[in-house]
Amino acid sequence: MSRVCRRPLCFFLPLYVAAFCLGVLPAHATNHALIMGISHYSNPQAALPGVTKDMDVARQIAASLNVPPGNIVQKFDQDMSLAAFESNIRTFSKRLQPGDNVFVYFSGHGVHLPKSGDPGVCEQSLLTQDMKLFPKETLQKELENITSRANKVFVLLDTCHSGGVLPDLAKGTRAIGKRLEPTGERAKYFLPKSAGSDRSTCTPSNVLYKGTRDLNLDMASKTPNYYLLAAAQPEQIAILMGKRGSLATVTVGQCMGADDSADTNNDGVLTLDEVRACAQLSMDNYFHSKPQGKVVFADGTAATSQTLSSGAGVGGNVVVSFPSGPPQLGVNQEDRVNDPQQPRDASGHMAAVAVSQTAAPSTRINSSNLLDTLYRGRDVKRRVSLTSSKQYYVIDRDHLEIGVRSSHHGYLTIFTVGSSGRIYQIFPNRFDRDNRVFADQEVRLPRETWRMPANGPAGTDRFLALVSETPERFANTGVPAGPFRAIENDAAGAKAIVERLLNPDSQLCRCRTTDGAVATSDQSKEIIERQLRPATACKPVASFATRDFGVVANEASLNPCSTSYAAGLIDVQEITAACEAKQATLAGVETRDFGIELTTSESEDPCFTGNK
Repeated sequence: MSRVCRRPLCFFLPLYVAAFCLGVLPAHATNHALIMGISHYSNPQAALPGVTKDMDVARQIAASLNVPPGNIVQKFDQDMSLAAFESNIRTFSKRLQPGDNVFVYFSGHGVHLPKSGDPGVCEQSLLTQDMKLFPKETLQKELENITSRANKVFVLLDTCHSGGVLPDLAKGTRAIGKRLEPTGERAKYFLPKSAGSDRSTCTPSNVLYKGTRDLNLDMASKTPNYYLLAAAQPEQIAILMGKRGSLATVTVGQCMGADDSADTNNDGVLTLDEVRACAQLSMDNYFHSKPQGKVVFADGTAATSQTLSSGAGVGGNVVVSFPSGPPQLGVNQEDRVNDPQQPRDASGHMAAVAVSQTAAPSTRINSSNLLDTLYRGRDVKRRVSLTSSKQYYVIDRDHLEIGVRSSHHGYLTIFTVGSSGRIYQIFPNRFDRDNRVFADQEVRLPRETWRMPANGPAGTDRFLALVSETPERFANTGVPAGPFRAIENDAAGAKAIVERLLNPDSQLCRCRTTDGAVATSDQSKEIIERQLRPATACKPVASFATRDFGVVANEASLNPCSTSYAAGLIDVQEITAACEAKQATLAGVETRDFGIELTTSESEDPCFTGNK
């Protein structure tokens, strides 16, 4: 067991590491949602009765993303005419402030038609309530306005990507021999009479790789902090399960509260990628549960699959929930889609799963993956450089030396993990509480009052540096471990970190600078230091009204309510003196060493540590 002493500290914590979250957490004014759907079109033949259920699920998803009810904007049916569609998005965009987090949802018909003036080229559109076309190119431009203003953006579009595929679908999937009975679903595609019917020469203009991606997904993959999830690929239709809602929306809503099996990297949290993979499995099993694996429509045509498509920019694949616990034997997500005994709301619609408020206490996580997940969910518009003076530290000789440089002012927290899998907060600590960092000024750690010798065992150590605008963001998380804080490598430990990271403590969130002023970038360092004063110097404010809406944020204005954070991640190795000697010997061998077959077994290799 490691010993702790003050000067210097007698251990160098070895690392082996094992946005929004479900549950009752403080709701911040920085989270917003725009939920749009069309159930009753002006042409009754285009009606999609299940979209009412989709709206319910979308509201539950927004709530799970900690969007306050007052920040959820809903537009339905008559509010979704062609004139209103674009206005809805633009008006919503004007509500946003820099650093806000956004969820945008739409459920309705999608069409794929020849482009006006160029019949050989197709363009994808959404069908508005008054049976007119809202081009997806226009939608993309409006979404770009949102992504340019917001911190994190998650968009879920549940509509057919390519209605033009239906003629081929009909030719290729009619039952041979005994006719299959309709299974009750319908395609979320409707062709308005004004569009005509000749689509035989239509080649999608927004398909980059035939049948796999479209411009919206490509734009999302190139946009920082953005995640777009589409219900189907460009050549596919999206399925509506009657009044039960759309297949994609319902399964995504359920997987926001999936069990541990959806946590594919065992880091104790669920990201958007993991929710997508969980939902896809449920959708695949839904098709497998049908006769001959086909969803059969009323006209005799059938679909055999539906594939979720995603486009994610750097920083877009954020944490969205926690696993609900160990899998229940014999129960899976697709069973919930079809089970009439599942809990229903007052309208008879199946409720999305709610995540338990108590994380599974006995489940060990891969804490190394957790630190990596948090790093990948950072705000990439802000930069943190985390460096080490060396890659290899010799046990019982070397001391840790790292440097942190941030592009913005803020408060620094550093996490590492011991060989036990525990996560340690090593900065700020009991000996060094001043964790202020100034833009583009390097901080060298540890300081003389708390040096950290490499104390083994040999292996890889991972460090995560987080810079946010909230002082003492992780105060009292975990338990004391000498001058540091230790957090268990289990589901409860992961939840403790993530809740503080993505939902700043309610009291600190209401803590502003003493004078409440917003500094400008040309003010002196003394004024900036007043804004970076310890949390105890701040005073609570009555409401979020002092959030300085309308004031352009700058490098010196800090919002302790902000969920945005920047991050840096590095791995270093602790090695034995024998390993260092071997490395020095091998370094002296010239180009011959590339062809040498070492005969020393791994168990005898002083540099081999296995998985630490």
